[in-house]
Amino acid sequence: MSNASYDAIILLGGGINADGSLMDTAKVRLEKAAWLYANNDTEAIITCGSHSHKAAERPKITEAQTFADYLMTLGGPREHIYLETESQETVGNLLFAKMHILIRHSWTNLIVIPTYSHSTARISYLLKKILGSGYDWEILRVGENKDPANLAREAKSLQYTKDINDPIADGDHEAVYKRLMETHPAYQQR
Repeated sequence: MSNASYDAIILLGGGINADGSLMDTAKVRLEKAAWLYANNDTEAIITCGSHSHKAAERPKITEAQTFADYLMTLGGPREHIYLETESQETVGNLLFAKMHILIRHSWTNLIVIPTYSHSTARISYLLKKILGSGYDWEILRVGENKDPANLAREAKSLQYTKDINDPIADGDHEAVYKRLMETHPAYQQR
């Protein structure tokens, strides 16, 4: 058993350029995760994302794999990096990480590192709604886009997410999954 403070870090998707390279803001988040792992603050790192549903073209490599590859250049051991490669947006990042990784490993004590553009309010809401009371989590910011246009976009996204998910009990990931499949254009083709 590890003496780590947290079971896992969840790195939310985003921060990939059209050519598949990492944005500098993504590198900073990945470097922080690698540092936490190296200092025995966590047992594992979960990288999230297939690709952005807004991307004009699907990249040859997933966001999660791009993140994992970079983490390994920083000394992260492959056996402790877990990839969530199904999601195409933020709700899916957390939802599929819970469904496919967290539950399987019984990991409940988490650090979540959002993108530079995610608002803390929106990520907090999603964590509470998707994970529920059986999980402890901390949001670790390594930069935040406080541009008024980004803040307005995030506020609109939060309100839209609340409109869809408020009726769902916190932690009912199956109901969140069903609503995501019904309402989000990235998944309606399934």
